[in-house]
Amino acid sequence: MLLIQIRSLCCAPRSCWRLCAGAFRVGRQGELLGAKVHAALTELLGRAQVYDLRHEREPAARVGDIVAVASAAGVRVVVAGGDGSCAWVLGALADAGMANIPVAILPLGTGNDLSRVAGWGGGFLTSGTSSVMRQRLLRRLHAVARAPERPIDRWDVRLAIQGGGSGAGAAAAAAAAGGLPPAFRCTPECEAATARVFNYLSVGMDAEIAFGYHQGRPKTAKGKSLLGTAWLSYVSSVLQQGWLASSTKGCCGSRARVARRVGLQVRNGDDGAAEWRSIALPLDTTAIVLLNIDSYASGRRLWKQRWSSGAQGGYDELGELPEHDDGRLEVVAIRGGLHLAGIVSHASGATRLAQASAVRLRIGATPGGRSSLWDQSMCIQLDGEPWRQRLDTNGPVELEITHSGRSSLLVGPEADMIAEVQQ
Repeated sequence: MLLIQIRSLCCAPRSCWRLCAGAFRVGRQGELLGAKVHAALTELLGRAQVYDLRHEREPAARVGDIVAVASAAGVRVVVAGGDGSCAWVLGALADAGMANIPVAILPLGTGNDLSRVAGWGGGFLTSGTSSVMRQRLLRRLHAVARAPERPIDRWDVRLAIQGGGSGAGAAAAAAAAGGLPPAFRCTPECEAATARVFNYLSVGMDAEIAFGYHQGRPKTAKGKSLLGTAWLSYVSSVLQQGWLASSTKGCCGSRARVARRVGLQVRNGDDGAAEWRSIALPLDTTAIVLLNIDSYASGRRLWKQRWSSGAQGGYDELGELPEHDDGRLEVVAIRGGLHLAGIVSHASGATRLAQASAVRLRIGATPGGRSSLWDQSMCIQLDGEPWRQRLDTNGPVELEITHSGRSSLLVGPEADMIAEVQQ
């Protein structure tokens, strides 16, 4: 992932530009593409203005230090990476007290849903000669300099063993197979492991598929993922886990249903005084998704209902139009592999459950004492970063998601919302 700062408008002579770039926390998916973009930026801007943060011990602090240097001059930030990387940078800026600094995206991930919503497209073309690459980057930087701003909701996520208390967050973090995503923060005595979410959070089937995909990505001989095989690998993960065979036992049979294992509560109200309200899940629910943006799995709109019609472009009377800055999450259910296939093929939307200003999920093991991996753990996904949460050591866990303010996105030329910004 790359970070680029722009201190002056691109209409100024190129010699007057003050830019710096840093590469850090590059995932396997975008590493090869990130290296090409990093090389092109280094050639374009010079080594003195390129920062490599992959080897920093505290990259989040380094991001804040770099941006602070130019904060008084109206800096604009470009993040090159996937959804997880973009969300991570937005969170790091918020931690540094710089949530007002606007961020644009150079999409190098697989889904790039945040980039799609913000109008920067589903991917940045990196093929061609170095000269062609430089021209593309220059055009993108010109667009960034002219882009309008729009706020995006920022949500706090708290993960802890149910019941809370000192060390409950550390215990939940210790029960995460392979560790929690880098976005989480936790100390040995913390009551909850905390993170921020900007795109979506999901529990169940889709997180299980993403976890399998991340564990088995194809690589080149040099150990780098091939972007062209990303979706092929994802489909392979779906088929290997058997999600399209609804009668299969195990991961995609009755035990895959999360209705008996996940308790869902929602709250509406900005002051936190409103009471929590329980939501009954459909019995065949296999995944719950909390959406901050109306884009999922490379542009699928889960809140959209296929049978809807009218001037709102497919949204019906069952809920209000989702916005990225309305202080609400859209909560939906996915009901099996065939339902997911319909969503991926744009033939269906998800089952709407609620729109809420706060959400609480209580996740437990399968009732009855079964000891298999599927019964004693649950996969969870946060902004494209999945992990397996074990539930057989300390008991059920609780996730609480609350609104924590807004960050600033730059709106790209492909965004539907650019007209709204200019009104």
